[in-house]
Amino acid sequence: MKKALLGAIFTLLFSQNPTYASDARVDATGGLSLVVTDEVDDVNPFNLGDPAGLALLAPQTRFDAGGEWVKEYFPPSGDQFHVYGAMNDLTSDNVKYHGLIAFLNNNWAIQADGDTLHTEGEQNPSNNVDTNDRYRGTFKTAYDFGIFTLGGQIQPSQSNVKFKDHFLTTVTSDEILSATGTMNSLSGTGAILINLLGTDNTKQDHLRVGGIVSTQLTPSQEVDSLPVSNTLSTNTFTLTQTTTDQNVLTWGPEIYFDSPGFQAALVGRLANFDVSFEQDSTNSGAIANISKFKAESGTISAGIAVFKITSPIASGLNLKTGGAFTLEIDNSNSYQTSGAANGGASITGWNGQFGVGFENPQDYTLGIQVSAAGINGNEGNSASVTTTNNYFDYKISVGGERWISKHWAVRLGFTYEDANNKGTAEQPGFFFPIDPGLEVQTNTLSGGLGYADARLKLDLNLFIGQPQVANDPSGYGNQYGAQGAASLLF
Repeated sequence: MKKALLGAIFTLLFSQNPTYASDARVDATGGLSLVVTDEVDDVNPFNLGDPAGLALLAPQTRFDAGGEWVKEYFPPSGDQFHVYGAMNDLTSDNVKYHGLIAFLNNNWAIQADGDTLHTEGEQNPSNNVDTNDRYRGTFKTAYDFGIFTLGGQIQPSQSNVKFKDHFLTTVTSDEILSATGTMNSLSGTGAILINLLGTDNTKQDHLRVGGIVSTQLTPSQEVDSLPVSNTLSTNTFTLTQTTTDQNVLTWGPEIYFDSPGFQAALVGRLANFDVSFEQDSTNSGAIANISKFKAESGTISAGIAVFKITSPIASGLNLKTGGAFTLEIDNSNSYQTSGAANGGASITGWNGQFGVGFENPQDYTLGIQVSAAGINGNEGNSASVTTTNNYFDYKISVGGERWISKHWAVRLGFTYEDANNKGTAEQPGFFFPIDPGLEVQTNTLSGGLGYADARLKLDLNLFIGQPQVANDPSGYGNQYGAQGAASLLF
């Protein structure tokens, strides 16, 4: 839940082409988001999760669709992870160019979107999740009054979960069979941006300040139905466990500067949350009911600084540079059913990126992007059981794009990543968790094809990779996937 609250602000972000917006295109180059000119990676309020930014886009009505399919398999163990969905980028929950964006006039815009996400083989095996199907809708509207812009967003979401059969605890014979769960949420966001420099879109330079406030219009709730069978008897009953996110509030200030060849942003997010838990049993003599109690509370502070620069260095040739740094601090407290403290966590995460490359518009782009990330901190409970986070990850990507004709382009990228977990806490990943004491090195090759004309954009990205546990020849896996995007401009 904590990661989902702020995930939208960590997707990077520039473009001088107001019609090309494709994650599949950028990812096919190895993910050169700080180098490739594409509106999906523009540094602007819309891409950084501010719904008021919708009205500040180029007034172009458009329909965008996208999807991605990914599978990973570990031959030595037989473990596999499979995910697909009608989303432009499965690694981000931020809704950018997807669905219908319509401008009712030059100042008023709306966006309506729906997406799906199917996951098999949850990346955290301790959750015992077999499959998870999420269905989500998004509606945004924004109006630009010139000196200020207002925007709002409503986002309903539902997930249906099936659990693997598993034992209730490691010391009992009570087995959970054919368990299911349902998660529902409805969130709302309001935003304002004040234009301090340039009061209309004809100005070249803009300095905007503002912020967002987001909350849950109805509490986010997960209800799990767990049929219990005691393998030593015929005793069968059902547990119903309900987890509710309450009092969730996210807000934060923002600053954006936009000038020809230069864009920058500073964004902050502050969040607080409470999580309650309750359990009902159809056989309270075997497993007791648990009255509703506050199980966890916490705060999150996060921020991002990002810039992108386009510098002409010769006729038709640009030098592209960009950088970003994010920081997140999570503090949480856990509680027992009695209300007594039961430990907590204090974790700090950071990520830095830098990209540089050369671009000849409508001819070629070539670049390199590097990133490093770390997670540090401790988690514990009242029994003095403490786990430590000591995780470091770095990534190097090289790639580019070449337009082989007026309408067709080819792309190629290569990425090397090294993820090293020196702590005692498991670190979640998109494909699989990084267990304590493991260092995993992954090589990924991506390639794609694109078509573009005045009204239609089509992109395809195919990729294949192999993660390898350092110093362990048997610890390897195979990953592959496909990603597509289409844009229709009206």
